[in-house]
Amino acid sequence: MPAKHPTAEDVRTFVRAGPTRLWENVAGIPGPGGSPDAERAAHLAAACATAHIPMVHVSTDFVFDGQKRAPYVETDPPNPVSVYGRSKLAGEHAVARECAAHVILRPAWLYGVDGANFVRTILKAARSRYGTGEALRVVSDQRGSPTCAEDVCR
Repeated sequence: MPAKHPTAEDVRTFVRAGPTRLWENVAGIPGPGGSPDAERAAHLAAACATAHIPMVHVSTDFVFDGQKRAPYVETDPPNPVSVYGRSKLAGEHAVARECAAHVILRPAWLYGVDGANFVRTILKAARSRYGTGEALRVVSDQRGSPTCAEDVCR
């Protein structure tokens, strides 16, 4: 049996129950019926607005289509090309609509001290080839701005 998703009332009750001064929303897995990211984000944003609690919504660079030849900035128009990107963008819109005191973050290519990530993979590959004369091959059809997880948390 699938897990029950929290209702708007469930979220309001949860937000009111805690001494929290700031809420973060990091969920974003779209389901078969549409965009639960938007629905859940709207519930949390509305509850935060009612409780006068600021909200941080963690989105993604997947809200862009990747066609720009320069780094994306906050004012660039989104154009998601995947279900995930569309779900995250819908979540951004829901947060902006429901909670005036919000911030939306769009980290990309996260890396940190633990876990697998692009930076660690490249460093490991470079170390394994050092002194062997073997070339380090890296994809050339992707661009990104690696983001330190610690910076996102600050």
